[in-house]
Amino acid sequence: MPDPAIIVQAQLDAYNARDIDAFAATFTDDAVAYDLDSNTRRFAGMPALRERCGAQFVRCPAQRSLVVSRNVVGLYVFDLELITGTVDDAGRPAEPYTLMAVYRVRGPGGPGAGLIEAMWFTPRAGLVPGR
Repeated sequence: MPDPAIIVQAQLDAYNARDIDAFAATFTDDAVAYDLDSNTRRFAGMPALRERCGAQFVRCPAQRSLVVSRNVVGLYVFDLELITGTVDDAGRPAEPYTLMAVYRVRGPGGPGAGLIEAMWFTPRAGLVPGR
């Protein structure tokens, strides 16, 4: 099985390119995303992923994510990400922020092997000192 960081990087590259098809191709059909603090589900399944992320790509075409640090532990990838190019509810440019994203890649031996099957995101935080 390939290094899980490879598919996570492909996902990030597609995210930054705002390419919903390439982005969606890095996930299993039953992928799920959660808020880490509350374990509240953000979305589940490919149709919901395409709808939610596709709308965000349109709403914030300049949004980008830069990996500040990455660690891989087994099938998990932990990224500290700097998010730029977002807009607030009124459509005005918003301040950059950081968050921790945790990705779990599906193991070998079944449908979706090697693709991202789950994600968890921390709340937004301020910028990383010294960056």
